[in-house]
Amino acid sequence: MPSRTRHRFPICPATGLVRFGELKDARLALKEAARSRAAAKSDGTHSRRSEVRAFHCKSCRGYHLTKQRARSESRGVMMLG
Repeated sequence: MPSRTRHRFPICPATGLVRFGELKDARLALKEAARSRAAAKSDGTHSRRSEVRAFHCKSCRGYHLTKQRARSESRGVMMLG
């Protein structure tokens, strides 16, 4: 049975998403996702990495990644990146 890969970052109990404690870590992960997509495109394959934006989570006070392009700040979501 294959072992599950552990994340370097904890999981947010409210959202179930990977929690980045600092904005710089979330931005670095976004850059890695973009590199992965570019590499897959040049190889003629498809990347599962579709994250395009980071947002601040009021529940865990960390940052999460999303594939959604834009959300309204009136819903308590701070748009980043």
